[in-house]
Amino acid sequence: AACAEKAGKHELAGVYYRQLLAMDANNTEALQALASAQYQRGEYLSARGFTERLIAAGKPTAEALDLASRIEDKLGDRDAASGYRKRLANDFPQYTPSQL
Repeated sequence: AACAEKAGKHELAGVYYRQLLAMDANNTEALQALASAQYQRGEYLSARGFTERLIAAGKPTAEALDLASRIEDKLGDRDAASGYRKRLANDFPQYTPSQL
């Protein structure tokens, strides 16, 4: 999946990431990649679903919390976005959030 993504074959990468999830529903790499792809396509509800699963799967990365806050901004849920930003600041004080 990662190789297909690097080669610019985003649709194929999505197929591979979904296959990974079929084998391991909590595969954090696949969840992160799919959440990011859905966000970039403007499919924010779907992106939210992947980030919620990603965060529920274990200790989320700074990038996951940052993406979750941006998704919630796009969906208009300021409270959720703020909550993710607070968690990001508490858990990763050195992280510089994305400006996207």
